[in-house]
Amino acid sequence: ATGMHYLYDQFVIPLKVFESSQQVEKLKSQLESQTTAIKDLNNTKEKLDKAQQKLEKIELTDLFLKGDPYPSTVELLKIGQPISAVSNSYNKNQITWPNESEGDFLVRVEIQNSVFGRVLYIYDEKTKKITSVSFTLNYDKDFSKDFLYTSISKALGTPETSKRKGQFKWRIKGIGSAYIIANNTYMIVDDHYTPISWSE
Repeated sequence: ATGMHYLYDQFVIPLKVFESSQQVEKLKSQLESQTTAIKDLNNTKEKLDKAQQKLEKIELTDLFLKGDPYPSTVELLKIGQPISAVSNSYNKNQITWPNESEGDFLVRVEIQNSVFGRVLYIYDEKTKKITSVSFTLNYDKDFSKDFLYTSISKALGTPETSKRKGQFKWRIKGIGSAYIIANNTYMIVDDHYTPISWSE
């Protein structure tokens, strides 16, 4: 009994204390690692939030570059590109493909973190190339009534006006024409097409 008591005091208890100590150190290390990861995630989120705020300011002041009809802050395809390129340019859950058997040749793409909420691509039935790109402002954001008109005119100059109120046209060399059809809709079309609602 004395021997067992001695063995327990000299070896078993110290060993258990050592194991517990090791386990505590391991848990402490894991906690420190998780704390560091959380701090890193918070820092990354803060940087992303700041970048988003900066992008929003740029979109509101310089949505278009001088002479360029395409918005400078939106990743998009351009007229003449194959419609199949949509798959490589956007996430699958952003895209709504048309039913060609019903004569639908319009691909709808939902946009996030932009002044635009949606981009629509119309393409030619035979060539499968994009003939029109249309942008709709994000309905969740507040814009001045003339936001699109002011932004586009700053880049493309003074437009032609339609008999219909609120419609404007800019001719773009080598591409076609750009239109404002309503206060919230902007279109770029190639030389072969004109929006139905446009009235010369």
